[in-house]
Amino acid sequence: MQIVSLPYSLNTPAAFAAIADLPIPVWLDSGRPLAEGGRYDIISADPINTLELSADTPEPFARLDDLVCELCPQDRDSQLPFCGGVIGYAGYELGVEGNYLPADMRPTDLPAGFFGLYTWAFIADHQLGSNHLVFHPACPPSKFAN
Repeated sequence: MQIVSLPYSLNTPAAFAAIADLPIPVWLDSGRPLAEGGRYDIISADPINTLELSADTPEPFARLDDLVCELCPQDRDSQLPFCGGVIGYAGYELGVEGNYLPADMRPTDLPAGFFGLYTWAFIADHQLGSNHLVFHPACPPSKFAN
């Protein structure tokens, strides 16, 4: 894993804007400065693989586990919360089995679940006042050759 320290800034919207035109950008927003308790913003894009799940996907979380296992685990010698992995969402439709509530069958254009396998991230730590770029060893060097 490679970590590059950057000057700290609260302007994570500018960081997201810089990568927003890359495929499948994500921003896990801490809510800072409005939410004083928020610590980390995590921004990434251009996953090396994706997984889209429908409500009738058999064993959806086993498929998600397979996606996670595509990256070798990294020694966590850093206090950063993300060093590469899966970012996405699971809708309620994926947990219908065993649920005692009626399924919400309203039509939507969104899949029941969508996940990307990300190999790099920009991380803003608002508690320590630091910004970092983190690269998993599986991150293709060509992604940031420019």
